[in-house]
Amino acid sequence: MFLVSARTRLGYGQSVQAPVYTTNNRELPAPPSRPSISHSQITSTSITFSWNPGRDGFAPIRYYTVQYTEGKNGWQTIQEKINYSGNSYLARNLKPFTSYKFRLQATNDIGASGWSESSEDVRTLPAAPIEPPTDIKVIPITTKSVRVEWTPLFPDSWSGDAQTGGYRIKYRQMADIPTAFSLQQKELRDTLSRDIVLEDLQVDKNYEVLVVAFNAQGESPPSAPITVYVGEAVPTGNPKNIVAEALSSTEIKLSWESPEEEDKNGELLGYKIFYRSDKDPEGSDEIEVVGAATTSYELPYLDMYTKYVITMLCFNPAGDGPKSQPVYVRTREDLPGPVAKLKFSDITMNSLKVIWNEPPRPNGVIQGYLVTYETAQPDENFSKQVKQKVTTPYLLVTSLEEEVTYKFSVRAQTIGYGPEVKANVTTGPQEGSPARPKDLSLTKTVSSVTLHWRNSHSGKGPILGYYIEERKIGKNL
Repeated sequence: MFLVSARTRLGYGQSVQAPVYTTNNRELPAPPSRPSISHSQITSTSITFSWNPGRDGFAPIRYYTVQYTEGKNGWQTIQEKINYSGNSYLARNLKPFTSYKFRLQATNDIGASGWSESSEDVRTLPAAPIEPPTDIKVIPITTKSVRVEWTPLFPDSWSGDAQTGGYRIKYRQMADIPTAFSLQQKELRDTLSRDIVLEDLQVDKNYEVLVVAFNAQGESPPSAPITVYVGEAVPTGNPKNIVAEALSSTEIKLSWESPEEEDKNGELLGYKIFYRSDKDPEGSDEIEVVGAATTSYELPYLDMYTKYVITMLCFNPAGDGPKSQPVYVRTREDLPGPVAKLKFSDITMNSLKVIWNEPPRPNGVIQGYLVTYETAQPDENFSKQVKQKVTTPYLLVTSLEEEVTYKFSVRAQTIGYGPEVKANVTTGPQEGSPARPKDLSLTKTVSSVTLHWRNSHSGKGPILGYYIEERKIGKNL
């Protein structure tokens, strides 16, 4: 046994002792017993459990290590080392209404034991909601009432007791010295509630409003208080008879009538116009704001031949009224943009296929395409410009001259022709084509000719076949 004590000028203090066994047979300790949990020792955030030590292996137990599982998660280690002299532990900072299991490991001077058998699966008790409702809004709807809105709590936030859950809306007039007696509240026993109307408020007063969640275990922390002035109310009506008309490919004209007088709730300050193209249905609205005397407005700089969804609202000093039903309108057609990805395929000595994609900005309904081609260099024998209209995004061109460069252009058509896209191509062998056959020879009979040749380099792929051309050059052959 070792004893250690400290000394000051007044003398020795209390000593601590540590047993040390001297033996040749020291070994690892045996695991502790299975942790035992009394249900009276369970709260919403803590669990107390106890155990019996195992055999110490002829070496003193220095400390215990605790692990726990939370729900279906794996084992996690509590960093705190537990004093060897104890046989119980209080696990703190647990989650309410959550299942836990525990196990222990003993450590002596030789090392650590195996893990004990895990405890029974126990659940912490329910608790008050852990957080307040969010996104609180207080909207005046008449000169004596306001509507309070919030986002309900997620199921996990009710700490295991959503059955008795609900919301309390607490409000009072603002005063220089607020008192507890001035606080009023309304209660909703429904965890999915998201709004309530507070009525019979005093005109020309400022009110402070907050929302808490509650259950049988208690209340959540309160939301941040919101101050609202009672005496003005947002409009309850919206603009009427909204008409949208396309003036051009980039402009839309709106006209409307103001709401009924009893729906304005005071003098209007103006109107807000929200518009968005159907090309970006999840995007944010563009917004225009106009004065209260305005009953028509032109939206400029819009996309050509594009469908727009438009809503409106009116507003007064208290805030925005409800949005109108959406109206839909499409801007007019215009000239198309350039076609995309002009290219060539299936190129032979005297034919090819020209291919393109529809314009990314068609700006209308594509009626067709105009394909124009001619030799890149003037040639008096066969240089001429050819124009051909097609409705498909490709054209097979034949009767071309061998190994001659041609320039092509393509234009899309809606209400007229858009800009042209140009590209050049040379008939005959292309990059990667096989080399021309060599050592061509002929064997003739009275009515037939047999051709013989040897292949050259196959290019970037295997040879798939051969083109054979013939031309009559005399009457005797």
